Amino acid sequence: MKQTSLLSALTLSAISAGLLLTSCEKKGDFTPSNPTGLVRAHITETSTTYDAVKLKIKSVEFNHVDVKGLSTWYPAGNFKAGIYDLTKFQNGLDTVLGTLALPPGQITQARLIIGDSNSVVVNGNTYPLNSFSGQQTGLKVNFAQPIETGKEYDIWFNFDAQRSITDGGGGVYELTPSIRVYNIANTGAIKGYVQPLVKPNWIWAIKGRDSVLAITDGSGYFYAGGLPGGTYKVFITPGDTAYNDSTITNVPVNNGNVTDLMQITLEQ
Repeated sequence: MKQTSLLSALTLSAISAGLLLTSCEKKGDFTPSNPTGLVRAHITETSTTYDAVKLKIKSVEFNHVDVKGLSTWYPAGNFKAGIYDLTKFQNGLDTVLGTLALPPGQITQARLIIGDSNSVVVNGNTYPLNSFSGQQTGLKVNFAQPIETGKEYDIWFNFDAQRSITDGGGGVYELTPSIRVYNIANTGAIKGYVQPLVKPNWIWAIKGRDSVLAITDGSGYFYAGGLPGGTYKVFITPGDTAYNDSTITNVPVNNGNVTDLMQITLEQ
Protein backbone atom coordinates (compact mmCIF):
# COMPACT_ATOMS: atom_id res chain seq x y z
CA MET A 1 0.00 0.00 0.00
CA LYS A 2 1.29 3.50 -0.83
CA GLN A 3 2.21 5.76 2.08
CA THR A 4 1.68 9.04 0.25
CA SER A 5 0.14 10.84 3.25
CA LEU A 6 3.41 10.53 5.17
CA LEU A 7 5.37 12.24 2.40
CA SER A 8 3.23 15.35 2.41
CA ALA A 9 3.69 15.65 6.17
CA LEU A 10 7.42 15.26 5.90
CA THR A 11 7.85 18.11 3.47
CA LEU A 12 6.71 20.49 6.22
CA SER A 13 9.54 19.52 8.57
CA ALA A 14 13.15 20.66 8.41
CA ILE A 15 16.36 20.44 10.39
CA SER A 16 16.13 23.13 13.06
CA ALA A 17 19.59 24.61 12.39
CA GLY A 18 18.28 27.29 10.06
CA LEU A 19 17.27 30.11 12.41
CA LEU A 20 17.79 33.53 10.86
CA LEU A 21 18.91 36.26 13.25
CA THR A 22 19.47 40.01 13.29
CA SER A 23 22.00 41.69 15.56
CA CYS A 24 24.58 44.44 15.84
CA GLU A 25 27.71 43.29 14.04
CA LYS A 26 31.39 44.15 13.93
CA LYS A 27 33.49 43.28 10.90
CA GLY A 28 36.96 41.86 11.40
CA ASP A 29 40.04 41.25 9.27
CA PHE A 30 41.90 38.77 11.44
CA THR A 31 44.98 37.49 9.60
CA PRO A 32 47.31 36.16 12.32
CA SER A 33 50.93 35.34 11.50
CA ASN A 34 50.57 32.11 13.51
CA PRO A 35 47.08 30.69 12.83
CA THR A 36 45.72 28.70 15.75
CA GLY A 37 42.68 27.14 14.10
CA LEU A 38 41.97 26.65 10.39
CA VAL A 39 38.40 26.66 9.03
CA ARG A 40 37.53 25.41 5.55
CA ALA A 41 34.10 26.40 4.21
CA HIS A 42 32.46 23.94 1.80
CA ILE A 43 29.29 24.23 -0.29
CA THR A 44 27.12 21.18 -0.96
CA GLU A 45 23.53 20.54 -2.00
CA THR A 46 20.98 18.19 -0.51
CA SER A 47 19.24 16.99 -3.68
CA THR A 48 16.92 18.40 -6.32
CA THR A 49 14.98 17.39 -9.42
CA TYR A 50 15.82 20.64 -11.25
CA ASP A 51 18.19 20.42 -14.23
CA ALA A 52 20.42 23.10 -12.68
CA VAL A 53 20.32 25.59 -9.81
CA LYS A 54 22.79 28.42 -10.36
CA LEU A 55 23.58 30.76 -7.46
CA LYS A 56 25.98 33.67 -7.35
CA ILE A 57 27.86 33.16 -4.09
CA LYS A 58 29.64 36.32 -2.97
CA SER A 59 30.98 35.54 0.48
CA VAL A 60 31.00 33.27 3.53
CA GLU A 61 31.47 34.76 7.00
CA PHE A 62 31.68 33.44 10.55
CA ASN A 63 30.83 35.18 13.82
CA HIS A 64 33.61 34.39 16.30
CA VAL A 65 33.69 35.05 20.04
CA ASP A 66 37.24 35.11 21.42
CA VAL A 67 38.37 34.09 24.90
CA LYS A 68 37.71 37.64 26.16
CA GLY A 69 34.11 37.55 24.92
CA LEU A 70 34.64 39.88 21.92
CA SER A 71 32.26 39.02 19.06
CA THR A 72 33.48 39.69 15.51
CA TRP A 73 32.42 38.72 11.99
CA TYR A 74 35.29 37.37 9.83
CA PRO A 75 35.04 36.66 6.09
CA ALA A 76 36.65 33.54 4.65
CA GLY A 77 39.85 34.25 2.72
CA ASN A 78 41.05 32.84 -0.61
CA PHE A 79 37.37 32.98 -1.52
CA LYS A 80 36.17 31.61 -4.84
CA ALA A 81 33.29 33.97 -5.56
CA GLY A 82 31.21 33.17 -8.62
CA ILE A 83 28.17 31.38 -10.00
CA TYR A 84 27.85 27.79 -8.78
CA ASP A 85 25.55 25.12 -10.19
CA LEU A 86 24.51 23.37 -6.99
CA THR A 87 23.39 20.23 -8.83
CA LYS A 88 27.10 19.47 -9.31
CA PHE A 89 27.47 18.99 -5.55
CA GLN A 90 24.79 16.44 -4.67
CA ASN A 91 24.96 13.15 -2.76
CA GLY A 92 28.07 13.95 -0.74
CA LEU A 93 29.98 15.97 -3.35
CA ASP A 94 31.20 19.45 -2.42
CA THR A 95 33.72 22.17 -3.21
CA VAL A 96 35.78 24.43 -0.93
CA LEU A 97 34.72 28.09 -1.10
CA GLY A 98 37.42 29.55 1.13
CA THR A 99 39.50 29.23 4.30
CA LEU A 100 39.89 31.22 7.50
CA ALA A 101 42.39 31.22 10.38
CA LEU A 102 40.86 32.02 13.78
CA PRO A 103 42.21 32.41 17.33
CA PRO A 104 40.90 30.27 20.19
CA GLY A 105 37.26 30.85 21.03
CA GLN A 106 34.01 29.76 19.44
CA ILE A 107 32.11 30.27 16.21
CA THR A 108 28.50 31.12 17.09
CA GLN A 109 26.98 31.90 13.68
CA ALA A 110 27.68 31.44 9.99
CA ARG A 111 26.54 33.56 7.06
CA LEU A 112 26.24 32.86 3.34
CA ILE A 113 25.93 35.94 1.12
CA ILE A 114 24.21 35.38 -2.23
CA GLY A 115 24.25 37.94 -5.05
CA ASP A 116 21.94 38.56 -7.98
CA SER A 117 21.90 36.73 -11.34
CA ASN A 118 20.55 33.50 -9.83
CA SER A 119 18.64 31.08 -12.06
CA VAL A 120 17.03 27.65 -12.30
CA VAL A 121 16.91 25.34 -15.31
CA VAL A 122 13.67 23.38 -15.77
CA ASN A 123 13.22 20.95 -18.68
CA GLY A 124 16.10 22.63 -20.49
CA ASN A 125 14.70 26.16 -20.06
CA THR A 126 16.43 28.78 -17.88
CA TYR A 127 14.37 31.03 -15.57
CA PRO A 128 15.55 33.79 -13.22
CA LEU A 129 15.20 33.24 -9.48
CA ASN A 130 13.54 36.23 -7.84
CA SER A 131 15.46 37.82 -4.97
CA PHE A 132 14.52 37.05 -1.38
CA SER A 133 14.14 39.20 1.71
CA GLY A 134 17.47 39.77 3.41
CA GLN A 135 19.52 38.89 0.33
CA GLN A 136 21.87 41.85 0.79
CA THR A 137 22.71 41.03 4.42
CA GLY A 138 23.01 37.30 3.83
CA LEU A 139 21.61 34.12 5.35
CA LYS A 140 22.60 33.78 8.99
CA VAL A 141 22.43 30.45 10.76
CA ASN A 142 23.13 29.58 14.39
CA PHE A 143 26.14 27.29 14.46
CA ALA A 144 28.33 26.47 17.46
CA GLN A 145 31.91 25.36 16.85
CA PRO A 146 34.72 25.68 19.43
CA ILE A 147 38.06 26.72 17.91
CA GLU A 148 41.20 25.27 19.47
CA THR A 149 44.89 25.77 18.82
CA GLY A 150 46.37 23.64 16.04
CA LYS A 151 43.10 22.07 14.88
CA GLU A 152 41.38 22.11 11.48
CA TYR A 153 37.63 22.35 10.91
CA ASP A 154 35.69 21.47 7.78
CA ILE A 155 32.33 23.25 7.81
CA TRP A 156 29.60 22.55 5.26
CA PHE A 157 26.96 24.98 3.99
CA ASN A 158 24.30 22.54 2.80
CA PHE A 159 21.83 24.25 0.44
CA ASP A 160 18.45 22.52 0.08
CA ALA A 161 17.43 23.58 -3.43
CA GLN A 162 14.24 21.50 -3.50
CA ARG A 163 12.88 23.32 -0.44
CA SER A 164 14.36 26.68 -1.46
CA ILE A 165 12.65 27.19 -4.82
CA THR A 166 8.94 27.82 -5.30
CA ASP A 167 7.29 27.47 -8.69
CA GLY A 168 4.85 30.38 -8.95
CA GLY A 169 3.63 29.33 -12.38
CA GLY A 170 4.13 31.02 -15.74
CA GLY A 171 7.91 30.74 -15.54
CA VAL A 172 8.11 32.64 -12.22
CA TYR A 173 10.37 31.02 -9.63
CA GLU A 174 10.93 32.39 -6.13
CA LEU A 175 14.09 31.84 -4.10
CA THR A 176 13.53 31.37 -0.35
CA PRO A 177 16.81 29.75 0.72
CA SER A 178 16.92 26.87 3.17
CA ILE A 179 20.40 25.94 4.37
CA ARG A 180 21.98 23.86 7.10
CA VAL A 181 25.48 24.42 8.48
CA TYR A 182 27.43 21.62 10.14
CA ASN A 183 30.82 20.15 10.88
CA ILE A 184 31.02 16.63 9.45
CA ALA A 185 32.97 15.49 12.54
CA ASN A 186 29.96 16.35 14.72
CA THR A 187 27.32 14.76 12.49
CA GLY A 188 26.82 11.51 10.60
CA ALA A 189 25.36 10.39 7.29
CA ILE A 190 23.34 7.63 5.62
CA LYS A 191 24.08 6.25 2.17
CA GLY A 192 23.00 3.38 -0.03
CA TYR A 193 21.68 2.24 -3.42
CA VAL A 194 18.03 1.86 -4.42
CA GLN A 195 17.15 -0.66 -7.13
CA PRO A 196 15.62 -1.11 -9.63
CA LEU A 197 16.22 2.38 -10.95
CA VAL A 198 13.70 3.53 -13.54
CA LYS A 199 13.28 7.10 -12.32
CA PRO A 200 14.97 9.03 -9.48
CA ASN A 201 13.79 7.93 -6.04
CA TRP A 202 13.22 10.26 -3.08
CA ILE A 203 14.87 9.26 0.21
CA TRP A 204 13.92 10.85 3.54
CA ALA A 205 16.12 10.43 6.63
CA ILE A 206 13.74 11.14 9.52
CA LYS A 207 14.40 11.76 13.20
CA GLY A 208 11.45 13.02 15.22
CA ARG A 209 9.96 15.97 13.33
CA ASP A 210 13.15 16.66 11.36
CA SER A 211 13.95 15.24 7.94
CA VAL A 212 16.69 15.44 5.32
CA LEU A 213 16.01 14.69 1.67
CA ALA A 214 18.25 12.85 -0.78
CA ILE A 215 17.47 11.88 -4.38
CA THR A 216 19.10 8.96 -6.14
CA ASP A 217 21.50 9.64 -9.00
CA GLY A 218 21.80 7.74 -12.29
CA SER A 219 23.21 4.66 -10.54
CA GLY A 220 20.62 4.61 -7.73
CA TYR A 221 23.08 6.02 -5.19
CA PHE A 222 21.97 8.41 -2.43
CA TYR A 223 23.73 10.21 0.41
CA ALA A 224 22.06 12.12 3.25
CA GLY A 225 24.65 14.03 5.28
CA GLY A 226 24.79 16.43 8.19
CA LEU A 227 22.61 14.22 10.40
CA PRO A 228 22.88 14.65 14.18
CA GLY A 229 23.63 11.32 15.84
CA GLY A 230 20.66 9.17 16.81
CA THR A 231 18.21 6.62 15.45
CA TYR A 232 16.53 7.36 12.12
CA LYS A 233 13.75 6.08 9.92
CA VAL A 234 14.49 5.99 6.19
CA PHE A 235 11.41 6.48 4.01
CA ILE A 236 11.68 5.84 0.24
CA THR A 237 9.25 7.19 -2.35
CA PRO A 238 9.91 5.55 -5.75
CA GLY A 239 9.96 7.78 -8.80
CA ASP A 240 8.23 4.96 -10.65
CA THR A 241 4.72 4.53 -9.23
CA ALA A 242 4.75 0.86 -10.25
CA TYR A 243 6.77 0.29 -7.05
CA ASN A 244 5.64 0.59 -3.43
CA ASP A 245 6.94 3.03 -0.85
CA SER A 246 9.42 1.47 1.54
CA THR A 247 10.39 2.22 5.15
CA ILE A 248 13.51 1.12 7.04
CA THR A 249 13.36 1.67 10.80
CA ASN A 250 15.96 1.84 13.57
CA VAL A 251 18.82 3.09 11.38
CA PRO A 252 21.71 4.14 13.67
CA VAL A 253 23.69 7.29 12.87
CA ASN A 254 26.90 8.04 14.78
CA ASN A 255 28.76 11.34 14.62
CA GLY A 256 31.78 11.21 12.33
CA ASN A 257 30.57 8.02 10.59
CA VAL A 258 28.52 7.03 7.53
CA THR A 259 25.85 4.33 7.90
CA ASP A 260 25.80 2.22 4.74
CA LEU A 261 22.43 0.63 3.94
CA MET A 262 24.00 -1.13 0.95
CA GLN A 263 21.37 -2.08 -1.67
CA ILE A 264 17.67 -1.51 -1.09
CA THR A 265 15.36 -3.39 -3.47
CA LEU A 266 11.91 -1.93 -4.05
CA GLU A 267 8.86 -4.17 -4.34
CA GLN A 268 5.85 -3.91 -6.62
